[in-house]
Amino acid sequence: RQMCIRDSRRREQERAADILGVKELVWLGYRDAYLPYSFEIRDQLIRILRKYKPGLVLIPDPWVSYEAHPDHRHGGLMGAEAAFYASLPNVNRESIEEGLTPSSPSYVVFYFTEKPNLYVDVTDVFECKVEAVKKHESQFGEEIEEILKKIGERYGAEIRVKYAEAFKVIRPYCLHIFEVFCQDF
Repeated sequence: RQMCIRDSRRREQERAADILGVKELVWLGYRDAYLPYSFEIRDQLIRILRKYKPGLVLIPDPWVSYEAHPDHRHGGLMGAEAAFYASLPNVNRESIEEGLTPSSPSYVVFYFTEKPNLYVDVTDVFECKVEAVKKHESQFGEEIEEILKKIGERYGAEIRVKYAEAFKVIRPYCLHIFEVFCQDF
């Protein structure tokens, strides 16, 4: 039964990715809501960052209040740590020995954050976002469209547009020193 659920979630993600134009998905194989915090998973993420060398990492804010999903907290925390550690050659030396090189994204971008420092006008692509989210039928009911609109409108009001997204953007090195010294990204 669990394999059927996992397969269903994977198909939902693939359909959403098609709508958004995503070319490749990387699966780590963990059940929805069951991603544990571990150094092994963090090392998998470091390996992925060193392989693909993205300019930014987009992850849920693991420090947001009242987040009941442990997989969101764990994924955000391990993603942030991986973004920081991916540039350090003494961390996850196995991937270096496999021929990957240290590399770190320029930015870590947290979504679902309480402390945004960037609002992005998404009015022109908002309906596409809603359609992609609605592909996750096992996760959301019909109310998700109304919820997304309310959130988008609230953030949009911050920058006087119809719909916006809010993010906390920092440089990876800011994950190691006091945030007060890293206000500008």
